[in-house]
Amino acid sequence: MLKIKKIIAISLILLIVPLTGCRVQFAVKSPDFSEQPDTNEELGNEESDIDDTLITDELPFDGKIVIVTNTDTIRYSDYYFETIDAIEDEFVSVEALTAKYGPERVIHRHWPYFWDPNGEEIIDSIFRDISEDPEVRAAVLMHSIPYPEYSYVEKSLQNIRDDIFVVYIPLFLSEREEVTDIKADMIIQTDAKRMGEAYVKQAVSMGADTIVYYSSPWFRSIPTIAKSRETMMAAAEQKGVKFFDFDVLIEGGSAMGPYLTHEMTRLVESLGNNIAFYSSHANLQSVVLSLVSATGAIFVQTDEFLSPFIGYPVAFEIEYRIETGEENELGQKVIRRSELPELLQSLDEAVDAAGMSGRISSWAVPERSMWITIGFMYAVEWLSGNVPQRHGVIDIETLEKLAREYSAQFGLETGASFEAFTDDEGTIGHYILGIIDYYVFGR
Repeated sequence: MLKIKKIIAISLILLIVPLTGCRVQFAVKSPDFSEQPDTNEELGNEESDIDDTLITDELPFDGKIVIVTNTDTIRYSDYYFETIDAIEDEFVSVEALTAKYGPERVIHRHWPYFWDPNGEEIIDSIFRDISEDPEVRAAVLMHSIPYPEYSYVEKSLQNIRDDIFVVYIPLFLSEREEVTDIKADMIIQTDAKRMGEAYVKQAVSMGADTIVYYSSPWFRSIPTIAKSRETMMAAAEQKGVKFFDFDVLIEGGSAMGPYLTHEMTRLVESLGNNIAFYSSHANLQSVVLSLVSATGAIFVQTDEFLSPFIGYPVAFEIEYRIETGEENELGQKVIRRSELPELLQSLDEAVDAAGMSGRISSWAVPERSMWITIGFMYAVEWLSGNVPQRHGVIDIETLEKLAREYSAQFGLETGASFEAFTDDEGTIGHYILGIIDYYVFGR
């Protein structure tokens, strides 16, 4: 009971933080767009804080690869904490590639800040700079989180230079018509259908006999989430696992803490603790995880942003952000985030200490970091002539090899499984769907 009361207190604190925007680690203030870097700056001439001495390799071709991710202004925004971690997954992967190959070869650009009134102009300038620089050979484009700009990015892709190898990493694509309208040589995203099936398989392997699914009507209307839920339900029925579906006020975020505390405790008391709890929104993950630990239930994965950094450190009270004592050009404190192996070790220890060994899992590596890195490396293989040069043909074995190599640098013997999108009308060879292996904490 004391542990449950502690969770209620944490939930109430989490409720207060998003409303006040109290992110002292990030010296939160509203962004002044006049302070942001010139978005029309020529590619490759940006100042970089990457130390040239870190460069350990050379790209096997002349020219540049541009990577465009969401803006790091979000690191200092009042947006919910889990999204900050998801965006940082993008930055960590780009920083690693820049450190390896050099800031003159790997060019990092940013989509506009949330609902920037000049968003479309900024996106136009990015695509113009990419196309007008003859040294740019490839581009890796993460989807733009602000939804108004998200569709504009896909529309603007039509204007990119034809000889540039384009890797696009979307979020909510699901229909054939959406894919065929996008000008890209490879589209790669998380496989919603197989993720639902993999979730049930993993839950059963951890002892689950019941799945409780928290979502909202709005989230269920998103095709990829709807597909994942449908396959999860079908897989649960096939394996004899009970499935309960509940509506929650997703937009309430951590305000749902007291409600979830009551409901999850009640369900464990009535059905036992072999329940795998699931939420379709990242902003609820830390609350759900804390309650899973308190009740001895099961937690398989996050959903909206799949990463060990989403919800897990907060739920297990792990200090994973370390002040460097430095400030950026806007006077904000610079925070170093734990490296992935550091976090996994800390979570292993915390899960063990909570008596939850084998009851908590996650995708082994962040999905956003994986897709950006292997998308970049596949572009390198394509430009080097090591993979098929025909449009619409992607070498799945090479992708899986690159995924294993990416995980190996963290000391993990894991990887990812990929398939080309297929429906009743056939296969779209360049639209690749992937899932990443699980990591079970505490073992």
